[in-house]
Amino acid sequence: MKKKLEFLSNLKSNNNQTWFMDHIGEYERAKTEIGDLAYLLLAQLSPIDTKLNDEIEVERFVSNLVNFKPKKE
Repeated sequence: MKKKLEFLSNLKSNNNQTWFMDHIGEYERAKTEIGDLAYLLLAQLSPIDTKLNDEIEVERFVSNLVNFKPKKE
């Protein structure tokens, strides 16, 4: 997870399309791992909180969470 947080920090510092395209693989890996974490949390929390269930659109949540649109140069 440390690498994902470092990537997000670097992304914040390098908000441009060139940098983003050079690091697209890191972005895809981060997005996948954050999605996996969201599913894991949902699975662990849903027995505790009956408002949570498998119908929650985790993919949409993750997409909104890590949706990045770099500034065009």
